[in-house]
Amino acid sequence: MNTKQTVYLAFGLDRDGKPRAATIPPDDLSVAIKAAATMGLKIGRAETPDALKLTKTLPEVRIFATGKGLVPLVKKAVFDALTKTVVIVEASAKPGSSEMAAPSKGVESPAQKAAPPNTETDLWAKLAVGDDVIAPDKNPNENGWWAATILSISKDQLKLRFVDSKLPPFTARRHSVAILRPKQ
Repeated sequence: MNTKQTVYLAFGLDRDGKPRAATIPPDDLSVAIKAAATMGLKIGRAETPDALKLTKTLPEVRIFATGKGLVPLVKKAVFDALTKTVVIVEASAKPGSSEMAAPSKGVESPAQKAAPPNTETDLWAKLAVGDDVIAPDKNPNENGWWAATILSISKDQLKLRFVDSKLPPFTARRHSVAILRPKQ
């Protein structure tokens, strides 16, 4: 019998720099990953006794029928403790996959978010003009995500056009799109 316990959680700094965190019920993991991505949050994995103890103080992510999620604010002390004990997992990984188990470094500070992407470890930094991605419609929780082609790249902004659509080009942040076929 496997006695090792793992709790997944969504956490990070929101767009206003405020700390947020909540545990994710196992049956809502896929939906919570998408909701966390729209909020700019990371998915973490708590396995150590200290990390598991912290997760017991957190509420669960609330997922609404529209697919939107709610991750409440937490105290800075709790957030700081989480960043030291929780392992970040790849948000693009499918639940239960080996990538979901792969560790990553902690939550990014606002200064790290502004830093240029690391092309060795960041797949989004490898995106180029002509690549296909999956991009959210104006309201991804209501209208969905669609295949799009990159028309141009300017720092962190991508100019995109939906594939097979007559809609005008639009812009999106580099990390707000899903990579359709990552380059090796």
